Amino acid sequence: MKVREKQRQSTLLLLVLGVAIGAAAETFGPGWFPAIDITKAAGITSLLAALAVSILLHEAGHFIAALCMDFQVLGWRLGPVRAARTDERWKIRFSWRGLFGGSVSAIPRDNQFWRLRMLTVVAAGPIATLMTGIAAANFALGNSVPAGWLGDFVNALMQCNLLLFVLGLIPNNPNAQARNDARLILLLCRRTAEAQQILLYHIATQLQLEGIRPRDYPAELMEQLSAAKGSADAMLFYAQPVVNWALDSGDMAVADWCDRKAMDMSYGCGNALLRNFAVARSAFVDVLVRKDLMRAREKFTQVDFAKIAPAAVSHRVQAAYWLANGNVPECLAEVCRARHAFPRNLPYYEFERMLLSRLHEKALAVKAPELCGRARSAA
Repeated sequence: MKVREKQRQSTLLLLVLGVAIGAAAETFGPGWFPAIDITKAAGITSLLAALAVSILLHEAGHFIAALCMDFQVLGWRLGPVRAARTDERWKIRFSWRGLFGGSVSAIPRDNQFWRLRMLTVVAAGPIATLMTGIAAANFALGNSVPAGWLGDFVNALMQCNLLLFVLGLIPNNPNAQARNDARLILLLCRRTAEAQQILLYHIATQLQLEGIRPRDYPAELMEQLSAAKGSADAMLFYAQPVVNWALDSGDMAVADWCDRKAMDMSYGCGNALLRNFAVARSAFVDVLVRKDLMRAREKFTQVDFAKIAPAAVSHRVQAAYWLANGNVPECLAEVCRARHAFPRNLPYYEFERMLLSRLHEKALAVKAPELCGRARSAA
Protein backbone atom coordinates (compact mmCIF):
# COMPACT_ATOMS: atom_id res chain seq x y z
CA MET A 1 0.00 0.00 0.00
CA LYS A 2 2.85 2.38 0.81
CA VAL A 3 4.44 1.77 -2.60
CA ARG A 4 1.17 2.47 -4.41
CA GLU A 5 0.66 5.64 -2.38
CA LYS A 6 4.14 6.85 -3.35
CA GLN A 7 3.36 6.10 -7.00
CA ARG A 8 0.14 8.13 -6.80
CA GLN A 9 1.97 11.03 -5.16
CA SER A 10 4.71 10.94 -7.81
CA THR A 11 2.15 10.87 -10.64
CA LEU A 12 0.20 13.73 -9.07
CA LEU A 13 3.38 15.76 -8.64
CA LEU A 14 4.32 15.30 -12.30
CA LEU A 15 0.79 16.21 -13.37
CA VAL A 16 0.81 19.41 -11.30
CA LEU A 17 4.29 20.28 -12.57
CA GLY A 18 3.22 19.69 -16.17
CA VAL A 19 0.12 21.87 -15.77
CA ALA A 20 2.23 24.60 -14.14
CA ILE A 21 4.77 24.56 -16.97
CA GLY A 22 1.99 24.59 -19.55
CA ALA A 23 0.24 27.51 -17.84
CA ALA A 24 3.51 29.42 -17.59
CA ALA A 25 4.24 28.86 -21.27
CA GLU A 26 0.72 30.01 -22.17
CA THR A 27 0.94 33.13 -19.97
CA PHE A 28 4.55 34.21 -20.34
CA GLY A 29 5.55 32.47 -23.55
CA PRO A 30 6.14 34.29 -26.84
CA GLY A 31 3.19 35.25 -28.97
CA TRP A 32 4.06 32.72 -31.63
CA PHE A 33 3.81 29.82 -29.13
CA PRO A 34 0.89 27.73 -30.48
CA ALA A 35 -2.01 27.07 -28.12
CA ILE A 36 -4.25 23.97 -28.12
CA ASP A 37 -7.93 24.36 -27.41
CA ILE A 38 -8.68 21.47 -25.04
CA THR A 39 -12.29 22.57 -24.67
CA LYS A 40 -13.01 20.96 -28.06
CA ALA A 41 -12.92 17.30 -29.06
CA ALA A 42 -10.28 17.94 -31.74
CA GLY A 43 -7.95 19.51 -29.18
CA ILE A 44 -8.36 16.69 -26.66
CA THR A 45 -7.93 13.88 -29.22
CA SER A 46 -4.90 15.54 -30.81
CA LEU A 47 -3.30 15.96 -27.37
CA LEU A 48 -3.92 12.30 -26.44
CA ALA A 49 -2.61 11.12 -29.82
CA ALA A 50 0.50 13.28 -29.43
CA LEU A 51 1.12 11.88 -25.94
CA ALA A 52 0.79 8.29 -27.22
CA VAL A 53 3.18 8.96 -30.13
CA SER A 54 5.64 10.68 -27.76
CA ILE A 55 5.75 7.62 -25.50
CA LEU A 56 6.10 5.30 -28.50
CA LEU A 57 9.04 7.25 -29.97
CA HIS A 58 10.74 7.57 -26.56
CA GLU A 59 10.62 3.81 -26.01
CA ALA A 60 11.62 3.22 -29.64
CA GLY A 61 14.80 5.16 -28.87
CA HIS A 62 15.60 2.79 -25.99
CA PHE A 63 14.66 -0.26 -28.09
CA ILE A 64 16.79 0.63 -31.13
CA ALA A 65 19.77 1.53 -28.95
CA ALA A 66 19.41 -1.78 -27.08
CA LEU A 67 19.57 -3.73 -30.34
CA CYS A 68 22.57 -1.71 -31.53
CA MET A 69 24.40 -2.27 -28.21
CA ASP A 70 23.76 -6.06 -28.36
CA PHE A 71 21.21 -6.18 -25.56
CA GLN A 72 18.66 -8.97 -25.28
CA VAL A 73 15.15 -7.54 -25.06
CA LEU A 74 13.12 -9.35 -22.40
CA GLY A 75 9.93 -7.31 -22.49
CA TRP A 76 8.29 -4.00 -23.22
CA ARG A 77 5.24 -1.99 -22.24
CA LEU A 78 3.34 0.60 -24.25
CA GLY A 79 0.26 1.94 -22.52
CA PRO A 80 -2.08 -0.96 -21.79
CA VAL A 81 -0.07 -3.47 -23.87
CA ARG A 82 2.54 -5.58 -22.08
CA ALA A 83 4.82 -8.14 -23.73
CA ALA A 84 7.24 -10.47 -21.97
CA ARG A 85 9.54 -13.20 -23.21
CA THR A 86 9.16 -16.54 -21.44
CA ASP A 87 10.66 -19.83 -22.64
CA GLU A 88 11.73 -18.09 -25.86
CA ARG A 89 8.10 -17.17 -26.56
CA TRP A 90 6.52 -13.75 -26.44
CA LYS A 91 3.39 -13.41 -24.34
CA ILE A 92 1.19 -10.33 -24.71
CA ARG A 93 -1.33 -9.17 -22.14
CA PHE A 94 -3.34 -6.04 -21.43
CA SER A 95 -3.52 -3.97 -18.27
CA TRP A 96 -5.07 -0.56 -17.75
CA ARG A 97 -2.62 0.32 -14.97
CA GLY A 98 -0.20 3.01 -16.11
CA LEU A 99 -2.21 3.75 -19.24
CA PHE A 100 0.10 6.57 -20.37
CA GLY A 101 3.42 4.90 -19.71
CA GLY A 102 6.03 2.77 -21.37
CA SER A 103 9.20 0.82 -20.71
CA VAL A 104 11.69 -1.52 -22.34
CA SER A 105 13.32 -4.33 -20.37
CA ALA A 106 16.67 -5.48 -21.76
CA ILE A 107 20.06 -6.70 -20.55
CA PRO A 108 23.44 -6.87 -22.30
CA ARG A 109 24.47 -10.26 -23.67
CA ASP A 110 27.96 -9.69 -22.22
CA ASN A 111 29.59 -7.18 -19.88
CA GLN A 112 32.26 -5.64 -22.12
CA PHE A 113 32.13 -1.83 -21.90
CA TRP A 114 29.02 -2.35 -19.76
CA ARG A 115 28.79 1.17 -18.36
CA LEU A 116 29.18 2.90 -21.74
CA ARG A 117 26.62 0.62 -23.39
CA MET A 118 24.18 1.13 -20.53
CA LEU A 119 24.54 4.90 -20.76
CA THR A 120 23.90 4.72 -24.51
CA VAL A 121 20.70 2.71 -24.11
CA VAL A 122 19.37 4.82 -21.23
CA ALA A 123 20.16 8.15 -22.91
CA ALA A 124 18.64 7.09 -26.24
CA GLY A 125 15.08 7.59 -24.93
CA PRO A 126 15.50 11.26 -23.88
CA ILE A 127 17.48 11.96 -27.07
CA ALA A 128 14.61 10.54 -29.17
CA THR A 129 12.16 12.70 -27.21
CA LEU A 130 14.24 15.84 -27.79
CA MET A 131 14.68 15.12 -31.49
CA THR A 132 10.94 14.55 -31.88
CA GLY A 133 10.19 17.84 -30.14
CA ILE A 134 12.66 19.76 -32.31
CA ALA A 135 11.32 18.16 -35.52
CA ALA A 136 7.72 18.98 -34.53
CA ALA A 137 8.76 22.55 -33.66
CA ASN A 138 10.27 23.03 -37.12
CA PHE A 139 6.90 22.13 -38.65
CA ALA A 140 4.75 24.00 -36.14
CA LEU A 141 6.75 27.22 -36.13
CA GLY A 142 7.51 27.15 -39.85
CA ASN A 143 3.86 27.72 -40.76
CA SER A 144 3.93 24.61 -42.93
CA VAL A 145 1.30 22.70 -40.96
CA PRO A 146 -2.30 22.95 -42.19
CA ALA A 147 -5.01 24.14 -39.86
CA GLY A 148 -7.36 21.72 -38.14
CA TRP A 149 -6.69 18.49 -36.30
CA LEU A 150 -3.32 17.83 -37.94
CA GLY A 151 -2.07 21.25 -36.93
CA ASP A 152 -3.24 20.70 -33.35
CA PHE A 153 -1.52 17.30 -33.36
CA VAL A 154 1.84 18.71 -34.49
CA ASN A 155 1.60 21.54 -31.95
CA ALA A 156 0.73 19.05 -29.20
CA LEU A 157 3.56 16.74 -30.29
CA MET A 158 6.05 19.61 -30.02
CA GLN A 159 4.83 20.68 -26.59
CA CYS A 160 4.52 17.14 -25.19
CA ASN A 161 8.04 16.14 -26.22
CA LEU A 162 9.71 19.33 -25.05
CA LEU A 163 7.83 19.10 -21.75
CA LEU A 164 8.67 15.40 -21.31
CA PHE A 165 12.32 16.09 -22.09
CA VAL A 166 12.52 18.83 -19.45
CA LEU A 167 10.72 16.69 -16.86
CA GLY A 168 12.96 13.75 -17.78
CA LEU A 169 16.03 15.74 -16.72
CA ILE A 170 14.83 15.59 -13.09
CA PRO A 171 16.01 12.40 -11.29
CA ASN A 172 13.17 10.74 -9.42
CA ASN A 173 13.19 9.69 -5.77
CA PRO A 174 15.94 7.17 -4.89
CA ASN A 175 13.27 5.08 -3.12
CA ALA A 176 11.01 4.95 -6.18
CA GLN A 177 10.06 1.47 -7.36
CA ALA A 178 11.51 2.15 -10.84
CA ARG A 179 14.33 4.59 -11.57
CA ASN A 180 13.73 7.10 -14.35
CA ASP A 181 16.28 7.80 -17.10
CA ALA A 182 17.82 10.77 -15.29
CA ARG A 183 18.32 8.74 -12.11
CA LEU A 184 19.94 5.88 -14.05
CA ILE A 185 22.30 8.21 -15.92
CA LEU A 186 23.30 9.82 -12.63
CA LEU A 187 24.00 6.44 -11.00
CA LEU A 188 26.04 5.20 -13.96
CA CYS A 189 28.10 8.39 -14.26
CA ARG A 190 28.89 8.48 -10.55
CA ARG A 191 29.71 4.74 -10.44
CA THR A 192 27.61 4.35 -7.31
CA ALA A 193 26.84 1.18 -5.34
CA GLU A 194 23.42 1.11 -7.04
CA ALA A 195 25.14 0.93 -10.42
CA GLN A 196 27.09 -2.10 -9.15
CA GLN A 197 23.80 -3.68 -8.06
CA ILE A 198 22.42 -3.22 -11.58
CA LEU A 199 25.52 -4.96 -12.94
CA LEU A 200 24.98 -7.85 -10.49
CA TYR A 201 21.37 -8.08 -11.66
CA HIS A 202 22.53 -8.29 -15.28
CA ILE A 203 25.15 -10.96 -14.55
CA ALA A 204 22.67 -13.11 -12.61
CA THR A 205 20.05 -12.73 -15.35
CA GLN A 206 22.57 -13.67 -18.03
CA LEU A 207 23.36 -16.92 -16.18
CA GLN A 208 19.68 -17.78 -15.98
CA LEU A 209 18.98 -16.94 -19.62
CA GLU A 210 21.93 -19.06 -20.73
CA GLY A 211 20.52 -21.98 -18.75
CA ILE A 212 23.61 -22.52 -16.60
CA ARG A 213 23.12 -25.08 -13.84
CA PRO A 214 23.01 -23.28 -10.45
CA ARG A 215 25.85 -25.28 -8.86
CA ASP A 216 28.11 -23.94 -11.64
CA TYR A 217 27.39 -20.29 -10.78
CA PRO A 218 30.57 -18.48 -9.66
CA ALA A 219 30.90 -18.69 -5.87
CA GLU A 220 32.23 -15.11 -5.81
CA LEU A 221 29.05 -13.88 -7.52
CA MET A 222 26.91 -15.75 -4.99
CA GLU A 223 28.80 -14.06 -2.16
CA GLN A 224 28.27 -10.66 -3.77
CA LEU A 225 24.56 -11.31 -4.23
CA SER A 226 24.22 -12.49 -0.63
CA ALA A 227 25.93 -9.37 0.71
CA ALA A 228 24.29 -6.89 -1.68
CA LYS A 229 22.06 -4.12 -0.33
CA GLY A 230 19.14 -2.56 -2.14
CA SER A 231 15.38 -2.34 -2.45
CA ALA A 232 13.11 -5.19 -1.41
CA ASP A 233 12.48 -6.00 -5.08
CA ALA A 234 16.21 -6.24 -5.79
CA MET A 235 16.86 -8.36 -2.70
CA LEU A 236 14.14 -10.82 -3.71
CA PHE A 237 15.68 -11.16 -7.16
CA TYR A 238 19.18 -11.66 -5.72
CA ALA A 239 17.89 -14.40 -3.43
CA GLN A 240 16.65 -16.59 -6.27
CA PRO A 241 20.03 -17.63 -7.77
CA VAL A 242 21.61 -17.92 -4.31
CA VAL A 243 18.90 -20.29 -3.02
CA ASN A 244 19.09 -22.36 -6.23
CA TRP A 245 22.89 -22.48 -5.99
CA ALA A 246 22.72 -23.65 -2.37
CA LEU A 247 20.09 -26.32 -3.13
CA ASP A 248 22.07 -27.62 -6.08
CA SER A 249 25.34 -27.57 -4.11
CA GLY A 250 23.78 -29.40 -1.16
CA ASP A 251 24.29 -26.49 1.24
CA MET A 252 20.88 -26.56 2.91
CA ALA A 253 21.93 -24.19 5.69
CA VAL A 254 22.63 -21.41 3.17
CA ALA A 255 19.42 -22.20 1.28
CA ASP A 256 17.43 -21.96 4.52
CA TRP A 257 19.14 -18.71 5.64
CA CYS A 258 18.81 -16.95 2.28
CA ASP A 259 15.19 -18.00 1.85
CA ARG A 260 14.23 -16.72 5.32
CA LYS A 261 15.98 -13.43 4.54
CA ALA A 262 14.05 -13.17 1.27
CA MET A 263 10.73 -13.82 3.00
CA ASP A 264 11.44 -10.98 5.44
CA MET A 265 12.10 -8.68 2.48
CA SER A 266 9.01 -9.84 0.56
CA TYR A 267 6.65 -7.90 2.82
CA GLY A 268 8.08 -4.63 1.51
CA CYS A 269 8.18 -5.73 -2.12
CA GLY A 270 6.11 -3.69 -4.57
CA ASN A 271 6.42 -6.23 -7.40
CA ALA A 272 3.54 -8.70 -7.07
CA LEU A 273 5.15 -11.28 -9.38
CA LEU A 274 8.43 -11.27 -7.43
CA ARG A 275 6.62 -11.58 -4.13
CA ASN A 276 4.41 -14.38 -5.45
CA PHE A 277 7.45 -16.33 -6.62
CA ALA A 278 9.33 -15.70 -3.37
CA VAL A 279 6.45 -17.08 -1.27
CA ALA A 280 6.11 -20.10 -3.60
CA ARG A 281 9.86 -20.79 -3.38
CA SER A 282 9.82 -20.48 0.40
CA ALA A 283 6.91 -22.93 0.67
CA PHE A 284 8.84 -25.33 -1.58
CA VAL A 285 11.89 -25.03 0.71
CA ASP A 286 9.59 -25.74 3.68
CA VAL A 287 8.59 -29.02 2.03
CA LEU A 288 11.96 -30.12 0.67
CA VAL A 289 14.45 -28.79 3.25
CA ARG A 290 12.70 -27.83 6.48
CA LYS A 291 10.05 -30.58 6.35
CA ASP A 292 7.59 -28.10 7.83
CA LEU A 293 4.42 -29.05 5.96
CA MET A 294 2.12 -26.96 8.14
CA ARG A 295 4.09 -23.80 7.40
CA ALA A 296 4.22 -24.74 3.72
CA ARG A 297 0.44 -25.10 3.54
CA GLU A 298 0.04 -21.66 5.11
CA LYS A 299 2.33 -20.06 2.53
CA PHE A 300 0.75 -21.89 -0.40
CA THR A 301 -2.58 -20.19 0.37
CA GLN A 302 -0.91 -16.91 -0.69
CA VAL A 303 0.45 -18.26 -3.99
CA ASP A 304 -1.09 -17.67 -7.42
CA PHE A 305 0.21 -20.69 -9.35
CA ALA A 306 -0.98 -19.26 -12.69
CA LYS A 307 1.58 -16.46 -12.39
CA ILE A 308 4.60 -18.73 -11.90
CA ALA A 309 6.75 -19.31 -14.98
CA PRO A 310 8.10 -21.24 -16.75
CA ALA A 311 5.58 -24.08 -16.83
CA ALA A 312 8.06 -26.66 -15.52
CA VAL A 313 8.68 -24.59 -12.37
CA SER A 314 4.94 -24.01 -11.92
CA HIS A 315 4.26 -27.77 -12.03
CA ARG A 316 7.16 -28.45 -9.64
CA VAL A 317 5.79 -25.93 -7.11
CA GLN A 318 2.30 -27.43 -7.46
CA ALA A 319 3.77 -30.88 -6.80
CA ALA A 320 5.14 -29.56 -3.51
CA TYR A 321 1.72 -28.05 -2.77
CA TRP A 322 -0.04 -31.40 -3.16
CA LEU A 323 2.65 -33.18 -1.13
CA ALA A 324 2.23 -30.63 1.69
CA ASN A 325 -1.51 -31.34 1.63
CA GLY A 326 -1.04 -35.12 1.66
CA ASN A 327 -2.34 -35.74 -1.88
CA VAL A 328 0.36 -38.06 -3.19
CA PRO A 329 -1.31 -39.02 -6.51
CA GLU A 330 -1.66 -35.37 -7.52
CA CYS A 331 1.91 -34.70 -6.41
CA LEU A 332 3.23 -37.50 -8.64
CA ALA A 333 1.06 -36.27 -11.52
CA GLU A 334 2.52 -32.77 -11.25
CA VAL A 335 6.05 -34.23 -11.11
CA CYS A 336 5.30 -36.03 -14.37
CA ARG A 337 3.86 -32.85 -15.96
CA ALA A 338 6.94 -30.88 -14.90
CA ARG A 339 9.29 -33.42 -16.49
CA HIS A 340 7.42 -33.11 -19.79
CA ALA A 341 7.35 -29.30 -19.69
CA PHE A 342 11.08 -28.61 -20.06
CA PRO A 343 11.34 -26.32 -23.11
CA ARG A 344 14.95 -27.18 -23.98
CA ASN A 345 17.65 -29.56 -22.86
CA LEU A 346 19.66 -26.92 -20.99
CA PRO A 347 21.99 -27.70 -18.04
CA TYR A 348 19.61 -25.76 -15.75
CA TYR A 349 16.92 -28.38 -16.18
CA GLU A 350 19.23 -31.03 -14.71
CA PHE A 351 18.80 -29.03 -11.51
CA GLU A 352 15.01 -29.11 -11.96
CA ARG A 353 15.14 -32.86 -12.55
CA MET A 354 17.10 -33.26 -9.32
CA LEU A 355 14.45 -31.33 -7.36
CA LEU A 356 11.68 -33.37 -8.99
CA SER A 357 13.46 -36.62 -8.10
CA ARG A 358 13.68 -35.55 -4.46
CA LEU A 359 9.98 -34.68 -4.45
CA HIS A 360 9.23 -38.04 -6.06
CA GLU A 361 11.19 -39.84 -3.35
CA LYS A 362 9.38 -37.93 -0.60
CA ALA A 363 6.01 -38.74 -2.16
CA LEU A 364 6.86 -42.45 -2.36
CA ALA A 365 8.06 -42.38 1.25
CA VAL A 366 4.64 -41.04 2.23
CA LYS A 367 2.86 -43.55 0.01
CA ALA A 368 4.75 -46.64 1.19
CA PRO A 369 3.44 -46.67 4.81
CA GLU A 370 -0.05 -45.98 3.49
CA LEU A 371 0.10 -48.98 1.14
CA CYS A 372 1.47 -51.19 3.93
CA GLY A 373 -1.44 -50.13 6.16
CA ARG A 374 -3.98 -50.98 3.48
CA ALA A 375 -2.33 -54.38 2.94
CA ARG A 376 -2.61 -55.20 6.66
CA SER A 377 -6.27 -54.12 6.69
CA ALA A 378 -7.01 -56.35 3.69
CA ALA A 379 -5.26 -59.29 5.36
